[in-house]
Amino acid sequence: MKKKFAAWLLVLCMLIGVLSACGSTAAPASSAAALESAAEEAAEAPAQEEAEASETAAAPEAEGSAVSAVEEGAPVDADAVPYEDTFEEGAGVWPICDPGEKTITIWDGWFPFFSAFFESFDDTLFFQEMEKRTGVKTEFTLVNAEQAAEQFNLMVATGDYRDLMHDVDNNYVGGLDKAWEDEVIIPIDDLMSEWMPNYKKVIYSNAKFVDDLTSDEGNMYLISIVREDPGFPDYGLVIRQDWLDKIGKDRPETYDEYYDVLTAFKNEIGASAPMMLSNCGSYQGNFFCSGFGVNGSLVNGSQPFYQVDGQIKYGPMEEGYKKYLETMAKWYSEGLIYQDFYTHFESNTMPPDGLVTGDQMGVFGCNTQDIAERYNSVTGTNEELRLVAAFDPVENKGDTTHFASDRTGDAGGGYCISTACDDLETVARWADYIYTEEGQILSNFGVEGETFDYDENGEPKLGDLILHNEIMPTMLAITKYTTFNLVGVEDAYRMYAEYTPEQWEAGEIWSMGDSDYTIPQKVSMNTEESEIFASTYSDIATYVAEHTLSVILGKENIDDLWDEYVSNIESMDIATCIEQQQSAYYRYME
Repeated sequence: MKKKFAAWLLVLCMLIGVLSACGSTAAPASSAAALESAAEEAAEAPAQEEAEASETAAAPEAEGSAVSAVEEGAPVDADAVPYEDTFEEGAGVWPICDPGEKTITIWDGWFPFFSAFFESFDDTLFFQEMEKRTGVKTEFTLVNAEQAAEQFNLMVATGDYRDLMHDVDNNYVGGLDKAWEDEVIIPIDDLMSEWMPNYKKVIYSNAKFVDDLTSDEGNMYLISIVREDPGFPDYGLVIRQDWLDKIGKDRPETYDEYYDVLTAFKNEIGASAPMMLSNCGSYQGNFFCSGFGVNGSLVNGSQPFYQVDGQIKYGPMEEGYKKYLETMAKWYSEGLIYQDFYTHFESNTMPPDGLVTGDQMGVFGCNTQDIAERYNSVTGTNEELRLVAAFDPVENKGDTTHFASDRTGDAGGGYCISTACDDLETVARWADYIYTEEGQILSNFGVEGETFDYDENGEPKLGDLILHNEIMPTMLAITKYTTFNLVGVEDAYRMYAEYTPEQWEAGEIWSMGDSDYTIPQKVSMNTEESEIFASTYSDIATYVAEHTLSVILGKENIDDLWDEYVSNIESMDIATCIEQQQSAYYRYME
């Protein structure tokens, strides 16, 4: 199914450039090269042989059954020779137990507005169906996703862990190796070889997946989200096209053009909040900062480091950040930015719905799925409102931004198993089902006849319950009836079938720019580096956040403050933080 789209996607990527959006170190060169060679050989094998190998790996029937790396298409050892895993009796066989006989506890983030449509992930079709097929019940502990890192660390402080915990790689200070060292999570390498034939087959089918999931200490921890193909940009800037039509202007591309458009939105349209900022004073995606050549995103506690020609830099102390603050302070003082942006904590990515549907806001961040329906049917009925993708501004027309992210296929995120889990076999076998062919269909499309049907070519297609749900937007329906960004092999194309021209255009506009200044996603500090970094950076981050808001809100003048501000960051030992980031970057690049 996905291979059909690969050629199409390559053409799309050539047309629209590098897709923009959101670590471990590289495997030893000999191992990575061997894995890549094996994967290439497997790709050249006849389709029938591949199918037979898949069946062999998917369901070993007895203790001592072996799955060869040649059949899987990827050897494990550093010498890249065929290996055999001896899976335990029952691996790849379901159900695991009688329905409800066993329970897995899961910790995860949750957006409060989900509660209007379902009370918990336990209530979603995917997890209910997983219980039917495996016999294992799931019990979620959910926290506000906007405060997930804080809540996670509170849980760690009490030691009250759940069997599975989501986003540990993002939430735990020091990363996954540190979480293992601190006895919060366990490696899953042995579990993969004993109880998870399907998951191991998926991961070892691609050298990049192995590389992505292998830590500096040589361990794998994540029951991961696997993206075999690049996805579509899922978030970016949008602007009211109907307002642009009224004021007779084109979509702005430079800071000066944005200033003119926002001023017209205020004076001619009567908008009280022409543009939104996140409550920290910046944007997810580094929008409005990247045009000044720096990373200045502070959203969700982001660490705004970047690299130029391999040298790590800290954005908030660079001259480009001063330009950003000067620009935002001027716009805010003239009423072009929502005056209460710093009090909006409901979401770091989406504006208050009422300001949009009430014709008070014209530029803000938006999910791709919400362009077509959120403000016309879900949160309001503003029939005139028409959103289109907006450009991340630059100083001069023709300039290029350099902070795009690599959106090629990868593995990362997902669930870790905690040290509190006392039934590792059940958790591993339950999770392994998600990576079977049937599990992949369930996690991406749901249940046949209910949420999807097969077309004349035998391809699964989402149905009206998801694509034309009368109660909730498509993205929320995806979450309720399948999964989104939780776990499993993600089909990047399942929800694009009915994208509007505005949504397809967003993919082109949001993909502009290159990744010349981006630090690769999988760069990560080791335990020692993380400890040194964490002990130094916290105070710097707080200092930068305070002065960023203070300048934008007009409480301080950036010209008067700047030299002292940079000097203070230096005196707080930002050089040590940069040194740790640089060390991790060099190690990854080697």
